[in-house]
Order: sequence, then structure tokens, then C-alpha cells
Amino acid sequence: MNDSLNLLVTLKDEQAEDLISIAVAFLLLSIIVLFLFYYLRQSFRLSRFALPDYLPKPEAPNDSAFGKTRAYFGGSYIKNARYLGLPICLLGKGHSTKGMGHVWLASETLIFKPYLGRSSVLIPYAIIQNVEIRRGLFYGKYIGANYIQLIWGRKELPIGTGLVIYGGIKMMKHWVEEILRRADVSKQK
Repeated sequence: MNDSLNLLVTLKDEQAEDLISIAVAFLLLSIIVLFLFYYLRQSFRLSRFALPDYLPKPEAPNDSAFGKTRAYFGGSYIKNARYLGLPICLLGKGHSTKGMGHVWLASETLIFKPYLGRSSVLIPYAIIQNVEIRRGLFYGKYIGANYIQLIWGRKELPIGTGLVIYGGIKMMKHWVEEILRRADVSKQK
């Protein structure tokens, strides 16, 4: 009788341990889901205000020197906006795109068309605030790489966009100079 009672007690203890481990796993999963929900909600809310109301239609390249060039687009982030220490990514109008594709300069915009995906990323020259070449960690992809960082959008919520153009640092400098020149021309209109 005592042996069967001891066996029942040990079985109940093991079941209790299993239930506790399942409850802890469920609690951790719930916390992760809530964190992702609030992060995405914050991203969508800020993206609505950060993106311009009007974006021109994508055009073909208007200069052969700055035609379709292979590039890596690292995504767009709202500068100086963080949620629990993470940068807030820009969502909507194609700006959640990341990856390889072609970049070119059109008459009014810088355009990035990913290899996979339908929507192009459009950045109008008129709202570009700053363009510079940086070196360092490029959005978790290329460590120690040179990349172009574009600061654009509204003054109150500037957007930072990272772009690696293949062809070396000289080509990147050439692109930066041309983007800045076109931005100045667009702002004078």
C-alpha cells in the first residue's frame, strides 16, 4: 500500500513540474507576442506621420552614369525614435523592403527596386536633408562596410535609410555628390 501511495505522489510531482514548465513557456511566449504587437503598433503609428503624403510615380533612369546599379537596401528607420531600445522601422509605401536589387536616379526621386518584391522604394530629392558615407555596422549585415546613409523626410521625424552601392568607395562618393546636387536643385524649385 505504501509503495503505491509513494508512486502516486511521485507521479503527481512530475506532472506538477511539467505543468509549471508549460506555464513558464506560455508566459514567455505571451510576453514576446505582446512586445511584437506594441512594437509594430508603434512603427505603424509613427510611419504614418513620418512618410510624405505624396510620392511621385517610379520613372526610368534619366542619366546613364546613374542608371540601374546593383545595390543592397538596408531598410529605413525613424531617426531618434526607439521602442524599448530598438530602432523603429519605417513601414508602408514599400519602405519595409530590405535586400538586393537595383538603384537608380530618376528626374525627381532615388528609386530602389528589389529583385524579389513588387513595390519600389521612392525617396524624393526635395525632402533629402543629408547624405553621407559611413563606415561601420550596416544594419546588422556588413560589418566594417562603407554605406550611404540618407537622412530625409519631415524635420520633426527624420528618416534614416542605408544603402550599399556595389562598385567601391569612389562610385559611392560619385553617387553621394550627385544625390546632393539633385537635392539642392529640387529644393531651389
